[in-house]
Amino acid sequence: MADLGYCDAKHLKDVFTRPSRFLGVGVITEASHGNLSENLLYEKFRKMEGWATSGSVYIVDDDSGARESVEVLVTSMGLEFRSFASGEDFLDFLNELKDKIPGVCCALVDVRMRGMSGTVLLKELRKRDYFISIPIILVTAFADVPMAIEAMQNGAHTILPKPYRDQELWEIIVDAIRESERNLAEYRARATTMEQLSSLTKNEQEVLDFFLRGVSNKRIAYICDVSSRTVDVRRKAILHKMQVSTMSELIWKLSNAGYKLNYENEIDLKNN
Repeated sequence: MADLGYCDAKHLKDVFTRPSRFLGVGVITEASHGNLSENLLYEKFRKMEGWATSGSVYIVDDDSGARESVEVLVTSMGLEFRSFASGEDFLDFLNELKDKIPGVCCALVDVRMRGMSGTVLLKELRKRDYFISIPIILVTAFADVPMAIEAMQNGAHTILPKPYRDQELWEIIVDAIRESERNLAEYRARATTMEQLSSLTKNEQEVLDFFLRGVSNKRIAYICDVSSRTVDVRRKAILHKMQVSTMSELIWKLSNAGYKLNYENEIDLKNN
């Protein structure tokens, strides 16, 4: 089988737009055996629209032949891959990362494997924070409605029935990588927001909680036993530290980060 490791996505795009040069790079082995003509080979990959410029694909399957087949396709996409012969091996790998969030990636997981099945692995991944950045593509030749419903409820990105065409897998991987990019960007944005929140002083946090409840400056000043000017100074400090210009922007930012109000100050509102 040809080694695709030296081909990046930019190179392959150039190759695929020039059928006369396609065989010269040694990307695919089928043509050399006469199974596909040069034109058919070019046409096969030309139809695989969509590219992922970076990312990794984790391949989890106890069938070495199946893993190798996916490895060839993934490498031809210009993506990195790492293969695992079992769900347990994949979990061990992720556990070595501890609490670190993987970069842009997705996982292609066979449902029926010796030991931990793909659906059980999916449930285990859902328990971990890094699940949000790893879209899971489940592959199975034995899909049924109950299994599909359970898989989607547990957060599977896609269920891909066997046998599948290379084009189908290509497009699903591209879509999963793009979802991972979005998920990772959202995760990092939430992490940044929570880090900014942690930089607020206790007094600023108190003022923020009251503002989010719609309490006026004057009433906040009365409750906190400070001047209205002091409340305004704290409000400006909050906006500065949270890197927003208005309270409306801040409310939107906190909502996206899943921020929850501190209800410890609820007694103060009722008693004042």
